[in-house]
Amino acid sequence: MPRLKSRSIQETIEFAHFFASKLSGSMNVVYLTGAVGCGKTLICREICKYFNIIDLNSASFQNISFFSTSSLNVVHCDFYLNKIDELAFEENILPLLMPNWLMLVEWSNPVSFLGDINHHSIHIEVSNNNYRDISWC
Repeated sequence: MPRLKSRSIQETIEFAHFFASKLSGSMNVVYLTGAVGCGKTLICREICKYFNIIDLNSASFQNISFFSTSSLNVVHCDFYLNKIDELAFEENILPLLMPNWLMLVEWSNPVSFLGDINHHSIHIEVSNNNYRDISWC
């Protein structure tokens, strides 16, 4: 699993753009895990900016946000307050997954009922000196 020690917000932004550039195919889900305040939403926001979506904010109190461009539909899920189950997925998220789509999921482990799509994970840890240790696959 590749690792990066991010020493600044700018390095974290550069990582997010690099990661976004490596996403391939028309259906991708990216799971982001780490403690509160570690930078999950920053990385989601910067992945979206890479795809010309500029208005992503933390969705902790709204759980699911949908964004669309002419070439990509993005669903951002923040499950800090609520976890996802299959029924909620089918009712609230599945209708938003129109081709080509990218789903960014904070606070969730991989969801088994998503099936055979491109799954990616980003894990962020804050070290004692406030560096971000970012690992991904």
